[in-house]
Amino acid sequence: MEKFNYYQLSFVGRREENQDSSVALDLGNSCYFLAVADGMGGAAGGQVASQLVAKTAQQVLSNSFSTSVEPSNLKDILTEIYLEAQKVISVKIQSRKDLSGMGTTLTCVLIQKNKYIVGNLGDSRVYVLSKGTCHQITQDHSYLEDYKNKSGKEADLNIAEKYGHYLLKSLDGGEDTPDIFPKNEEYYELKPKDGFLLCSDGLLPNKSNSHEDMFYKTIMGTQKLQYAAETLIVNAFNEGSTDNITVALGEYGKFDRTNEKIKRVKYPPVEKKGKTISRKSLGIVASWCLLTVAVLLILFQKLLFKESKTDV
Repeated sequence: MEKFNYYQLSFVGRREENQDSSVALDLGNSCYFLAVADGMGGAAGGQVASQLVAKTAQQVLSNSFSTSVEPSNLKDILTEIYLEAQKVISVKIQSRKDLSGMGTTLTCVLIQKNKYIVGNLGDSRVYVLSKGTCHQITQDHSYLEDYKNKSGKEADLNIAEKYGHYLLKSLDGGEDTPDIFPKNEEYYELKPKDGFLLCSDGLLPNKSNSHEDMFYKTIMGTQKLQYAAETLIVNAFNEGSTDNITVALGEYGKFDRTNEKIKRVKYPPVEKKGKTISRKSLGIVASWCLLTVAVLLILFQKLLFKESKTDV
């Protein structure tokens, strides 16, 4: 049986508060749990929601794994985590009206020896690294994903900027239920040198682009999971991410890392002077410039008209 190694890292980024939470648990008997939750609903609400869900997951897992667990029970355990989390958030909102509207995503992997399943609600993601590739298992419960499915194409930059944070499902004390993968089997087989990347959407500053190749090269090009997590976060920050950024990594055995190593980055990242303007800010500046030009043209035309009347 291969050893399972894991590492988690969360960075506040350009926000004042970190509303993300992450979980990495060794449950004993070669069982593990990785999760990322991205809170929403204001600084206080988002932080409370993601922390509540993380705590609830740990409690459910502690109770479930206090006795022997069969692989056929794994899906039931994940489903219970989401159901209990919805109840806990609902109770908290009812007791504190100032937290009304809070919620969180939750994406997770539950591993038992060489078997695993995946759960997801919201737009945080699970990627699997296997056989030289990195591919996303989860499907975002978001406006952008719905747009792509209905239109058959990726959203353009303007749509991604405007609707990038709109969720269709989440843990908000309501009745939304998670996707549990695989859908048609009891579990996936985990093979030596396979691994996972879990992340909040802060790792994806441009949601209309594919990131799998970059993620794979970064993880395989760094010597440790810690260095990979740091590099992924620094890259996202430097690309303009304006959100909290959270990463959880796991490897079953040891990855086949490339010989060409990526130099370890300086962590945490710092703001670079003169390079802080986001695409949204650029769009606002461009709009103001166009408006200014339009106003000047109107004034110029009025001036010409006035002069022509004077000449007559």
